[in-house]
Amino acid sequence: EGPVRSGDIRKDPRYGRNTPYSGMPAGHLPVRSYLAIPVVSRSGEVLGGLFFGHPEPGIFTERAERLVLGIAAQAAVALDNARLYEGVQRELVARRQAEQALRESESRLRNVLAEREQLLESERAARAEAERLSQMKDEFLATLSHELRTPLNAILGWAHVLKTRIRGADAPEIQRGFEA
Repeated sequence: EGPVRSGDIRKDPRYGRNTPYSGMPAGHLPVRSYLAIPVVSRSGEVLGGLFFGHPEPGIFTERAERLVLGIAAQAAVALDNARLYEGVQRELVARRQAEQALRESESRLRNVLAEREQLLESERAARAEAERLSQMKDEFLATLSHELRTPLNAILGWAHVLKTRIRGADAPEIQRGFEA
């Protein structure tokens, strides 16, 4: 919550009230004078603390407290700056990764567009070839129709002649129809 300065921590009303220790922890150096200053960020978050102890009472003065408060403030600024720097570094890495992903995506898109253009071009060529072949087929069928109709007309004519004349026709005319 704020600075703690005690000329003799053993006489301080807060001494020995924090669990798990009731007083000085076993094996701890003997402390009588005590100074604790929190290191607080600009946002109010406690980042840590500066703790000083001395075996003799009355060592830490108000001036020492002000000096350590200044050091704690500078430490807080340094830690805030380090956090900002790390945040900027993470953001730069994320931005580089996003830019790389964008470049890769653009490359894939260009490849897809090139493939699409090739497919469209091959489709156009196939359509043109199909139209050419369809026109050739139509010409062939027209020629075939004409070429078949001419002899068929003669065959149909002679078949009609034979059909109408067979009942009382003479043999030479029937023979001539068969030959045709």
